[in-house]
Amino acid sequence: MLERVLGRGGMGVVWLAREEGLARRVAVKVLAPDLAADEDFRRRFLTEMRLAASLDHPHVCPVYRAGEEDGVLYLALRYVPGEDLGSSLAQTGPLEPERALALVRDLAGALDAAHAHGLLHRDVKPENVLLDEERNAYLADFGLARSNAASRATVAGSLTGTVAYLAPERIEGGEATRASDLYAFACLVYCALAGTPPFVREHEAALLYAHVRDAPPSLAEHGLGRLDPVFARALAKQPVERYESCRELVTALGQALAGGEPEPGLHAWPATLPRPQTAFVGRERELTQAAEIVVDGARLVTLTGPGGTGKTRLGLELAARLASRFEDGVHWLLLAALRDVELLPAAIARELGEPESDPAQAIGERRLLLGLDNLEQLLPEAADVVADLLIACPNLTMIVTSRAPLHLRAEREVPVPALEEIEAVDLFVRRAEQNGFPTEPGDPDVCEIVRRVDCLPLAVELAAARLRMMPPATLVARLDQRLRVLTGGPRDAPARQQTLSATLDWSHELLPPDEQRLFARLAVFVGGFSLEAAEAVSELDLDTMQGLLDASLLRRRDDSEEPRYSMLAVIQEYAAGKLAAAEDRDRVHQAHAAFFLELAEGSQAGSRGTEGTAWLDRLEAEHDNLRAALAWAEHARDGESLVRIALALRDFWGTHSHFRDAQRWLGEAQRDDLGASAAHRVPALVTASYMSWRLGDLDRAEELGQAALALAERENDSAGKGRALLPLGFVAQARDDLALAARCYDESLTLSREAGDAVAELTAINAGGNIEIERGDYERARKLFVAAKGIAEAGGSAQNLGIATLNVGMAEVLAGRRDEGRETLAEALRGFVEIGQRHGAAFTLMIYGVAAAADGDARDAAVLLGAADGLLEQVGVDLERAERGIYENAAESSRAALGPEEWQRAHDEGAALGFEEAVELARSPGSP
Repeated sequence: MLERVLGRGGMGVVWLAREEGLARRVAVKVLAPDLAADEDFRRRFLTEMRLAASLDHPHVCPVYRAGEEDGVLYLALRYVPGEDLGSSLAQTGPLEPERALALVRDLAGALDAAHAHGLLHRDVKPENVLLDEERNAYLADFGLARSNAASRATVAGSLTGTVAYLAPERIEGGEATRASDLYAFACLVYCALAGTPPFVREHEAALLYAHVRDAPPSLAEHGLGRLDPVFARALAKQPVERYESCRELVTALGQALAGGEPEPGLHAWPATLPRPQTAFVGRERELTQAAEIVVDGARLVTLTGPGGTGKTRLGLELAARLASRFEDGVHWLLLAALRDVELLPAAIARELGEPESDPAQAIGERRLLLGLDNLEQLLPEAADVVADLLIACPNLTMIVTSRAPLHLRAEREVPVPALEEIEAVDLFVRRAEQNGFPTEPGDPDVCEIVRRVDCLPLAVELAAARLRMMPPATLVARLDQRLRVLTGGPRDAPARQQTLSATLDWSHELLPPDEQRLFARLAVFVGGFSLEAAEAVSELDLDTMQGLLDASLLRRRDDSEEPRYSMLAVIQEYAAGKLAAAEDRDRVHQAHAAFFLELAEGSQAGSRGTEGTAWLDRLEAEHDNLRAALAWAEHARDGESLVRIALALRDFWGTHSHFRDAQRWLGEAQRDDLGASAAHRVPALVTASYMSWRLGDLDRAEELGQAALALAERENDSAGKGRALLPLGFVAQARDDLALAARCYDESLTLSREAGDAVAELTAINAGGNIEIERGDYERARKLFVAAKGIAEAGGSAQNLGIATLNVGMAEVLAGRRDEGRETLAEALRGFVEIGQRHGAAFTLMIYGVAAAADGDARDAAVLLGAADGLLEQVGVDLERAERGIYENAAESSRAALGPEEWQRAHDEGAALGFEEAVELARSPGSP
């Protein structure tokens, strides 16, 4: 619902609007009618707004949706109460430098994120920066700039953007690029500090000429002349001479404001440093951290990380940016080929131009920066050489790149991890363009590629090089064998960097034998491991494991109460090859399976107690290891272990909606050749049958249920028979055979009560209630559901209690007691959220939607039904027949009230919500 006009401009009108279903205010920009007639603009707008809607950054004004209606283009954005930066500067003048730096740092992250996402802004200016009431900044209007001779340009069709912020290459007819966005951003930063853009002229033609020909004016009159070199580079006429990213520009501003020297461009690269052949991408966080450490007085900075993380490239950039602080120069030694530590002093002396001297004498009192690249193969002896130099040369500062730290008192270690995903995508796109294969903006296959190679820079570059042979989609499909695919690096790169395997071979060969053995054994773990697990499975010696951590082949994660350790996926694949060739391979796998069998069975009691959620979370953390243990048991034909692990996980699988895992592994109990006992096979088959029914695979559900029933009858297991009848009843009900379903449930109830099986009893009662729902006897159904809820409260699992509570709420809603029903649904939803059961929450949202439809709140109903559909799709579950009938009745009535198109829009809005958003929707005031 449109409320009032917020503003008007050359692009159209911005309205304040209210979204009824979500009870939130949004800004709706309705573009000028003539824009839809511009086919190029229209096509770009629809494509780029889809990209903008998927861009998630805290300082980007999010696009909720965009589209075309009745020939008019529109987009809905977050409403930011406040003003824009342009208006603020016009009223109060320039910002204080510290405030300006904080603001543009946030905007730099936003624009860099957009660029890595494949999205250009094209009109960066203060008026497109929104400031909320707390003065937080949000970058808005991505991709909206267009040709407009009447208001923006002197040559129709040649320019996009606002002239005061327009890059020289755009004025001369070039395409919009990241570099032109960066130029506009630099103009914005200048304006924040000076109160006006860098170039101000009376006539537009003079302004265009100034961008192309004039140097930016000094900020000296504002007391900020020390920033002039930064803006000289940021506003360079040639794009190649500018900063590579907005973050680089902001970092240079921070250094200059603090009294430091701005970092060099390639044209100012120190002659004594090897000149990189490619642009520096990302790593601003590590670069800033390391530079600050040196500025603060540290004399030894060691950049550590596994092979392929880009330690050398980062070290060179760091040395170049710090070079001006060292009056006697900077030197860099490439040590990968050096294997004899006795030759290290001579190599240093040669680099300093005094081959006959002792390096300490050659350095003496000189204020010097010395880089030692790839020192790992000379450790630990090389650490003594470094220590001696630091003692003898008081003005020497050293940068070392190494797989492992030196463990010296003077050392400050800066770990070099994999890139952030946004940086890795940026690197892939740049290298792909360099190889002559530009990728589509926002290509999801590119994002998947960088994830599959752990965002490891070398792996990303090798993957980009593979585009010569195959498109991104094909490459994704082949990355299950990363080490075979990621080859073919540049011929002028060191041999160890031409394939990923060669890089890892280099690291592995430097390990002592005990670390090589442990490295291979730890490959048995998938998805990380605890120290307890490593000790039980790998005959762990703590000092040996510390060696692997120092070598950057293991990494520690502290995102849980207990530290966990893991390998990057590419390192894991390499280590798994070593394990496959090891003599003790089978013993390690057997120990791994035994440990996780014990863990799974130990969780059964714990998951039903007060620590149930913690146990379920632990199983989720170990799920990949549990799958690996199941796979090994199948490979080793150890059916008893396989079925025991699977049985122990059935509550976890059901609660966390891992239905396909349950169907897959519990279904193995059908095999006679694995040798599992009947006592374990019957409940496994019953659960596998239930999970198959839940997935809508009725034939498989019936097959597994009949197998469970036959085995229980053969073993004279009445309790097992009672449980086996339940999924067979579910199948019959799904096939509309209510009479057969009722007989199954009645017989199951009798057998379960005789056996004292409370879980099967409450399940049978719940199932009988569902029969009554189908028959339309909602009061009878409610009585049965209340009885089942009582049994669950007396000692059932949280999952069973949630299902019974949901059923009570459903019956109350269907019986017309909707306020009472909503209270019961809220109780069920709290339980499902607490245990992380998404499918139970989805069914609850569906019944909320049914209640909304019955109350005449058609739009709320559509949004809630969409949210339920979205969650069910995430977990791969469909509604059963009775649930589908309830859903369709609500959908039909709300669709008739809203109209098909509006209903579908509201449904899609709900389907797009995440789990937490969908839950909050049901809980929020004003929602059903």
